[in-house]
Amino acid sequence: MKRTLKFLIRVSAIFIFSSLSVMYAAAQELDISQGSIVITSTGYSVGGETETDYTGEITLTGTSTANTVEIKSGTRKITLNNLNIDVSATENAAAFLISGGAGNVYLSGESTLKSGLNRAGLEISGTGRVNIFDGGNGILNATGGKYGAGIGSGSQSAAKGVITIKSGTVNATGGEGAAGIGSGKTDSSTGALVINGGVITANGGRWGGAGIGTGADGSSCGTIRITAGTVTATSGEYAAGIGCGDGSRMKYDNRDAVCEGGAISISGGDIKAYGDGGAGIGAGDTNSLCGKIYLNGGTVYAYSADDGAGVGASSGSTCGDITINKCNLTAISGRCGAGIGSGCDVIYYTSVCGNITINSGTVYAQGGSSGAGIGSGYYEGSTCGEIKITGGEVTAIGGGSSAGIGCGYHKSYIEND
Repeated sequence: MKRTLKFLIRVSAIFIFSSLSVMYAAAQELDISQGSIVITSTGYSVGGETETDYTGEITLTGTSTANTVEIKSGTRKITLNNLNIDVSATENAAAFLISGGAGNVYLSGESTLKSGLNRAGLEISGTGRVNIFDGGNGILNATGGKYGAGIGSGSQSAAKGVITIKSGTVNATGGEGAAGIGSGKTDSSTGALVINGGVITANGGRWGGAGIGTGADGSSCGTIRITAGTVTATSGEYAAGIGCGDGSRMKYDNRDAVCEGGAISISGGDIKAYGDGGAGIGAGDTNSLCGKIYLNGGTVYAYSADDGAGVGASSGSTCGDITINKCNLTAISGRCGAGIGSGCDVIYYTSVCGNITINSGTVYAQGGSSGAGIGSGYYEGSTCGEIKITGGEVTAIGGGSSAGIGCGYHKSYIEND
């Protein structure tokens, strides 16, 4: 009986130890210097060799100017541990591509991804999607090649997957005409863009890239939703800090239907958005289309350096209704747009904003030299819908001969339904 009991104890101890060993097994570490890495739902391969069966966690490390990473399928936990890939000199090379499945990417140490012409730094294509987490004081620097987003899609690339940043420090820089986080230039798309935390710096590329949102020239993205974090979004010329690039649109994906005018929703965090020719938050320049804007919390600073509103539309563009609840908002137009509302009518490019409703919060709105504090911007083609203020502490300052709340200078107007 005693021998049997001792045997059972030894077997049980071995079983428990083996189970713990499997449960807490170290992630498989792969070095990018050894070759390009492809990860699927069933395993991984390095340098084009036969796939190794493995479904556990993977850590990527090392440095390369030639090799790349691709996740093709499966939901995989991937840790970037001081991973540095710079293929910026190679045309059409994506440093890190998620073409299918989901990458749960954890940041450990400082990692840098730089891609070549037409490609995003951390690229999402097809049905691929990404969730980014802090894995321990992690930093990610993602830079798109010319026409590619920092994080998002490449040029003329259709992506449907959601990009979500949960935590960590993320610095994303778009190439020419591309968003810092969002879509690339020219008929490129991404799904929704979600920020739930972290310290995020997103810089759009020159000539039309939004900081967070769309690239230029017919590109699109889904709804932008920010719930927490410290976010600084700066556009390239003619684009919004958060919202649309030059000549682009946001879309709302409802199952398989795509409706024009995806929303921007901010409900928390410390947000700074700088537009250069586009709105701080809202539409970019000429032929841009942004949906409804909801500012339901957080501390938000929105500034347009040129023809755009601090929050709303820009020259030649349209945005939907703007609703403000429990937000500490500062919205400023630096030139001739409204603080909140429509931008300038420049050379007969109309600027249109929907209804503006303020229910609560602390709001400071300052128009540009000829724009209202809240309402329409300069000239007769600048219009906005009904303005309704039901609560909150509101300060509205018009520029020049413009109203604090109402119309901008020279024949701009407010629609009254």
